[in-house]
Amino acid sequence: MRILACLGAASVCALLASACGLDTGGLADVPADDGGGGSTLDHTASSDGNGSGDDTSAGQDGGSGTDGPGSDGPGKDGTTPGDSGSAGDTYVAPEVGADTGVPETSTGCTTGNGCYVIPSGWTLVAFAGTQSNACPTGFATAPPANLVEGPNTSNGCACGQCALSQPPACPDGPIQDYYSSTQPFGGSNCGNQGMPSQNNNSPAGQCLSDMYTGPNPFTYKSLSLKYIPPAATGGTCSAPGVTNTAGVTYAAHDRACTADSNASAGCTGNQCTPTLPPTYKPCVVSAGQVACPGAPFTVQHVVGTAATYTCSVCGNCAVTADCTGTMKLFTNGGCTQNELDVAADGQCHVANAPQDSYSNYEYQKAPPSNVGCNVTGSSSAQGVSLAGEETICCPP
Repeated sequence: MRILACLGAASVCALLASACGLDTGGLADVPADDGGGGSTLDHTASSDGNGSGDDTSAGQDGGSGTDGPGSDGPGKDGTTPGDSGSAGDTYVAPEVGADTGVPETSTGCTTGNGCYVIPSGWTLVAFAGTQSNACPTGFATAPPANLVEGPNTSNGCACGQCALSQPPACPDGPIQDYYSSTQPFGGSNCGNQGMPSQNNNSPAGQCLSDMYTGPNPFTYKSLSLKYIPPAATGGTCSAPGVTNTAGVTYAAHDRACTADSNASAGCTGNQCTPTLPPTYKPCVVSAGQVACPGAPFTVQHVVGTAATYTCSVCGNCAVTADCTGTMKLFTNGGCTQNELDVAADGQCHVANAPQDSYSNYEYQKAPPSNVGCNVTGSSSAQGVSLAGEETICCPP
C-alpha cells in the first residue's frame, strides 16, 4: 500500500492513519527487504515532513535466500524510534525430480499389476532359462550374458603323461624253472615244473647247484626249458591331473539381458514395470553368491560363465618294467665246463643241449627294460566354482 502524503489538519491525518492501519506515532511495520537476492516487489520512500525514515518492503523468496534485517524510521514526532526488524529465515527449495533417498514403495506398485520394487544393491535383468531366445525389446542393446549353473565336474579331469622319478630294479632271484620233453608225448610248451622248482641264486652271481637236473629217462638233449625271473621292484612315477572341460556338464544354461535404459525397462526410481515375453522373467542380480533379497525375488540362481577348478594328481600310478637274464648251465662244480646258455625271459626255449646232464649254474641278470608308468587310478576336480559368479533371484 502506498502512502503519498498527509495533508490538512491533524485530525484528518489521524483519520487517514487509522484508516490505513497505521499507529498514530508513525507508519506501521512492514516486512524487511529480502537480503537473499529475491526480486523486490515494492521499495518506495515516504516522508512525514519531520524526517521520517524509509521503510523497506517485503522481498519475494527465490530458490534460496535469507531475509535481511530491517528497521523502521523514527516516529512522526521525530523522537520515537521505530521497531527493529529481525533477520529472515533461510529456505532451500528441493530440485525438481531429485532423489530424496527414501525408497519408492507406493502401494500402487505390486506384482499383480506387473510392477516390481528393485531392492537396494540389486539390478534388474531379463532372465531366461535357455540361451536360444534373443534378448527382448528394451534389453537388447548390450550383448546377452550366456550363463551356466550347477556344474558337474565328475568327468572334468583326466590323467596326464606319467613321469618316472626313480627307476625300478630287477631282483637277483629266485628264478622259476619249467620244462617239457621234445618227444611226441611231451610237447614243447614247458608246462612241467622242475624239481626243485626254482633256482634261488643265493648268493647271487656265484656257481650254485640248487637246480633242476632233468628227468629220467630223458636228458637235457631232449628238453625245452623255461626260466621266469622275478618281477621288477621299486621305482616311483607320477601322472598329473589335467582338466577335461569337454567332460563338464551343467544343470542349466541361462541367459541374462540388461536394460538399455531406465525408460526402456519401464522404471521410475526403484519401481519398474518391464514388458517381457513369456520366455523371460523380471529378475534381479548381485555379484557373488548371496541370499535372495526376499519376496517377490525368492528363486535363486547361482550363475557364472564357466566352471573353474583344478585336478588332483592321479592315484595308483605304478612303475612297470621287464626283468630278464641268462641261465648259464655247466657240467662241473666250478662252472667252467660245457657252458649252455638259456634265456631267462619267461618263454619256452628248446635247449639244444650238447650234453645229457648239467649240475651247476650261474644266473646273470640284465638291467630293467621297457620301463614305464601304469596309471590305474584317476584324477578328481578340486575347488570347483564358477567364473564371474553372480546371484540372480527371480519371482516364482
